[in-house]
Amino acid sequence: MIEEIIDTEEDLLKIKILDEIVTTKEEEQMIGDTILFPQLEEISLANLENLNCFCSGNCEFQFPSLNKLEISGCPNMKTFSSGPLSTGKLGEGNISIGGQEFWMGDLNTTIQNASELLKQKIIMNKMKMMMMTKQIEAAEDDEDDERVKQIERDDE
Repeated sequence: MIEEIIDTEEDLLKIKILDEIVTTKEEEQMIGDTILFPQLEEISLANLENLNCFCSGNCEFQFPSLNKLEISGCPNMKTFSSGPLSTGKLGEGNISIGGQEFWMGDLNTTIQNASELLKQKIIMNKMKMMMMTKQIEAAEDDEDDERVKQIERDDE
């Protein structure tokens, strides 16, 4: 288990700054290699702000038992892998990105499109917050003006 691997805060920091999960040395190409995870049923990637992908190498990944994938707090993740993917039972209804269910035919396409949609949603939410803040400020200004007028009327 991962809990057994993480002994110190330094270990945890190393995990948080990962830019990919499976990595190779530059001189190792891994072209044509297949990496099989026969019993892996779930993957959860959370709060890995520097994570770009699961693997940038061009090897094939096979996940025949994978039936759930959750990705959250990984804003830089653009793709799962550069090589071919076999994701078993993974599909509509069992992949969550940023707390929302997505499926667009294959895992790489799903992650790419979900990433863009979530960024647009964040931008829209920020714009809504700015508009609400301005509306609140305007309402407070109107209330202040009304109070001043009431005080002036009371003083007459």
